[in-house]
Amino acid sequence: MCVIQILDISFIKKAASLLHKNLEMDCYLFVKKHSWLLVSAALGSLLTLIFVKFWDLTKTEYIHANIKRELSPDRVYVALLDENIVEPPFGGASIDESVSLWMTDHPDQVTSLIWVDTGGDAEERPRIGWSSANILKVTVSRLDDLKVLTLHAQGVEVDLHLDPDDPPAVTAWLREKGLLSEATGDATTR
Repeated sequence: MCVIQILDISFIKKAASLLHKNLEMDCYLFVKKHSWLLVSAALGSLLTLIFVKFWDLTKTEYIHANIKRELSPDRVYVALLDENIVEPPFGGASIDESVSLWMTDHPDQVTSLIWVDTGGDAEERPRIGWSSANILKVTVSRLDDLKVLTLHAQGVEVDLHLDPDDPPAVTAWLREKGLLSEATGDATTR
């Protein structure tokens, strides 16, 4: 004979209520005991969010634009005139122009020749043109913000001119910068 005992519904309600109160008490005690941990996690998340947003605001922006490409008469070289803009987040952008050279059969090998700080003034950009297959004529408006990296690259000579044309001033400046030999007047390689 089997005895089936029917549980009183009120007993189940009391047990569930007791269990619920224990869970509430456990959660309350956990939060009370570990509140510093929860506050630290919330502050850490907030500080991380602020840092990420601030980092995004303080990134320096670099912009590079090709202004002109000039193919040599024999189609072996390409002279490039590029504008480079560096914009820090809080003003004071620097804008310069660069003259570079690459061979058409090795386009991944670019040689920088000259940099000029123009401040974005298009009138002060260097002008480039080929005098012959291996002589690149570069004309600049002033010498004070000019940085010559090399006058010889990949078999090409750079013929530097000033506008208005002043050969003695260019020669004296190149000697002063150590780009011309005193004895021969020839450009030195760097």
